[in-house]
Amino acid sequence: MPQKSPLDSNLPFKTKAIYGLGGANENLGNHAVKVLANPVYNLLLGVNPALVGSVFGIMRLWDAFTDPLMGSISDKAQTRFGRRRPFILIGSIAMGLLFPLIWLAPVEGTETAKYAYFLVVSLVFYAGFTVFSVPYLALGYELTPDYHDRTRLMAFRTWIGALSGVALYVAYPLAESDVFSNPLHGIYVVTAAIGIMMVAVGVVPALLLREPTAVSPVKKIQQPKLVESLKLAISNRSFLILLGVLLTMVGGVNMINSLGLYVNVYHVHGGDRQAASVYFAINGIAYIISILASTPAIAYLSGKIGKRGALKVCLAIVGGVSISKWLLFTPEHPWLMVVVSLTMAPGMSGVWLLTQSMLGEICDQDELESGTRREGMFAALYGWTQKTAVSLSFIGSGLILVATGFDVALGSEQKPESLLRMRLAFSVAPFLAAVLGFYIIAKFQITEAEAIETRRQLEENKQRAT
Repeated sequence: MPQKSPLDSNLPFKTKAIYGLGGANENLGNHAVKVLANPVYNLLLGVNPALVGSVFGIMRLWDAFTDPLMGSISDKAQTRFGRRRPFILIGSIAMGLLFPLIWLAPVEGTETAKYAYFLVVSLVFYAGFTVFSVPYLALGYELTPDYHDRTRLMAFRTWIGALSGVALYVAYPLAESDVFSNPLHGIYVVTAAIGIMMVAVGVVPALLLREPTAVSPVKKIQQPKLVESLKLAISNRSFLILLGVLLTMVGGVNMINSLGLYVNVYHVHGGDRQAASVYFAINGIAYIISILASTPAIAYLSGKIGKRGALKVCLAIVGGVSISKWLLFTPEHPWLMVVVSLTMAPGMSGVWLLTQSMLGEICDQDELESGTRREGMFAALYGWTQKTAVSLSFIGSGLILVATGFDVALGSEQKPESLLRMRLAFSVAPFLAAVLGFYIIAKFQITEAEAIETRRQLEENKQRAT
């Protein structure tokens, strides 16, 4: 049975919903450029896909500098509006203005000019995203001290973030439709609309939320400098365990799941890309619907068996569904692929929701030990790890595809052994990743009782200091 925290501080529904709006910006910032990069820069502007892919590797090196810097700046900031909200406001406006500009590369320019334009504007956009996302995530760890309410807060963020994914699934097909004179014109309009949405969903929490009063230790300790703060964060064992799960699931599972497009086209539909694209869209929508439906259930399960227990259940779901793909991706019954999307979503979304919620307890533990609050630095490192894992999966999936022997020139005549290797990797590798994640999270040692006791001690310190 879940324990009742003596520090229960359930946030109002309105507060959770306002904070959750920022989850849309977080999801769009993490995925929108990646989703549109190849369709626009490769298919419409003719840039080599290898060059397009290299941009994402450079972006992660850029984030390795900007994310911790932003975390340190936000942790140390002292303004009349708080440590987080001014940056959330500035970052969301920057994102909305810069996102449409990414796609305005010179149509008649050389490949090098288009590539350079894409790289430079994307780097500036991601700097704006960092200014928004790091303080936004940090604020989520601070809004409520309650063990279970943190999970409910992150559930709102996950739910609204998933809902924003609809924009990503329809953006390019809409641009290609007859509504516009040409696809590039469609891209300009669609990305401008997404930019407006980025501003709206970021500005609302920046203006309407109120930052809680920071928990003050008995003796105030000055925030450490950037490098020292970074070292202290990455020396936290519980934090490293969460990052291990994140890398395993985002990097390992997503890297292989990207093969689903090719298994769909060449195994299930025998090379018929048009028929496969219909199921690709259906699967994507089914995945989002399943996240929306299952997120409240995951939050409820966490309240019953604890966050670590609920995370183990989610990892078990991912492992079981992964193995089932061997049977459910079949030419005889293509519709069974939708079952995979519907059942995989609760597991994967639960990983994001619960690890983010568990990070709140790590911040509390760190404050009790150090006397300072470093939510910004923890949020920066978590976000950078997530983005790095996504980029590695983007790059690694291509290498794995080559290793299977896939040859796009063969079309529907792919070698049987290549399809066999592809299907094996698609089913077995994510299962092994989930098993590894299960093993890693078993070592996470912050229990609900320990988290509640930590909060009690922090509150006593605050009262003695006032």
